[in-house]
Amino acid sequence: DGTDILINTLEGRQKLKNMEANPLVTVTIISGTDFFDWVEIRGRVMSIESGEAATAHIDKLSEQYFGGPFGGPRSPRAILRIKPERIVEHEPG
Repeated sequence: DGTDILINTLEGRQKLKNMEANPLVTVTIISGTDFFDWVEIRGRVMSIESGEAATAHIDKLSEQYFGGPFGGPRSPRAILRIKPERIVEHEPG
């Protein structure tokens, strides 16, 4: 959303339980064309939001990336707000 990373997940998932118990996380993003091109973001989960805001967020993501509303099951969702503390980039070459 500008400075923080937002991750949308289903409520009840083990990763959500783990983050509630220990808010220190690592997110790794790998290029779709080169597995040696990646970025690793270490940070802390600052908040977890559920309810209608999380449902609206998954619909917004689906519109942005797939051009339509979220087609998956309408199960309860949560938004994890992660504040980056360290970023490491690796580019091949």
